[in-house]
Amino acid sequence: MSDEQLWMHMTRPRGGGGSTSGGEILRKRENVSQILTTTQKPFFLKPKMSISNQPSLVSMLNATRPAQYVTIRDLERGKPYTIISLSKIQRGFGEVVEATISMLDDTGAEGTALVTLPKRYCDIFTPGMIQTYRSRSIALIFLGLVGRSYDLQFTENLLEE
Repeated sequence: MSDEQLWMHMTRPRGGGGSTSGGEILRKRENVSQILTTTQKPFFLKPKMSISNQPSLVSMLNATRPAQYVTIRDLERGKPYTIISLSKIQRGFGEVVEATISMLDDTGAEGTALVTLPKRYCDIFTPGMIQTYRSRSIALIFLGLVGRSYDLQFTENLLEE
């Protein structure tokens, strides 16, 4: 805010209408000048030195990578995708089950993606089942569409054991 803008802000009439007298404006302008001419020491926060071996917050934040979300329709038909983990979350339209699946990228490197399962699986996957799910024990296979619904099949993943 420039000096002139600050002066205009401080001298404008406030509430209840009425005008400001010339003497009052002059006093306010002097107060603004005093505020602007006082010198204050700049305030700087010194970073804390970490004594422990724990990683800093910045390094933990930078270590995270964005989650890749895919829809079931994006999956290749007939190909098994290993389910790494399951979680039940609350969304805008109710509770859903999210599966973290293993996928290969274009270079052949393994990565993960999150896929939301249809609502019909919410009652099947109870919190107890989700908590005791053994990673990589089930594979998800997208078979196609039946009307507007996804045709999914789950198989025991024997390859990963």
